[in-house]
Amino acid sequence: MLALLLARIDLATLLTVDDPFGLLVRHRGSAGLSALVSVGIVLAIVNAIIACILACARFFYSTGRDRAWIPRIDDWLVAIHPRFDSPWIGTLIVGGMGTLACFLPMSMLLVLNGTGLVAIYGGIALAAMAGRRGGASAHAPYRMPLYPLAPAVTLLALAYVVWTSWLDVGEGRPGLIATAAQIAGSVLWYKLVLCRRGQWKVQT
Repeated sequence: MLALLLARIDLATLLTVDDPFGLLVRHRGSAGLSALVSVGIVLAIVNAIIACILACARFFYSTGRDRAWIPRIDDWLVAIHPRFDSPWIGTLIVGGMGTLACFLPMSMLLVLNGTGLVAIYGGIALAAMAGRRGGASAHAPYRMPLYPLAPAVTLLALAYVVWTSWLDVGEGRPGLIATAAQIAGSVLWYKLVLCRRGQWKVQT
């Protein structure tokens, strides 16, 4: 809103153009400045993608280490590259999935993972509350001041996101349903496969 006031651009115009941020920069600066900012945005996106690939590859590695799949897949996922000391199969999986995602329509991508952060941050908030109540986080270095304000506010904010997403029948509601289906599938895998193997613990 401050940017709109400074640039004196009509809100309806800003919401209908293909490049609203570029319009703001061009209006307050020049076409050259807008191009420079665009290059910076592209570099930032590339950097974020690299960080995401590294993080997700290590996520796949940790699931293999914790024996969350079938034995053959677990053995593949924990394979470490002899030269770079990286989980190379997990990296290839993430890169391959990202490449395939480039050929999917944006609406489908939004449906598949648009509300996934709701489950992630909701789980973190609930875990923080359970850890404090059960004593699992009693000796943690971070004590979370003003507890339980942070997890409570997080859950309230996520409830609002879920409510507004449910009202969006085009992408929000299907996204919630897709996220719920992924969670249900994970629970079934845990109950029907992992629990039947015996005691299963996540390594830290």
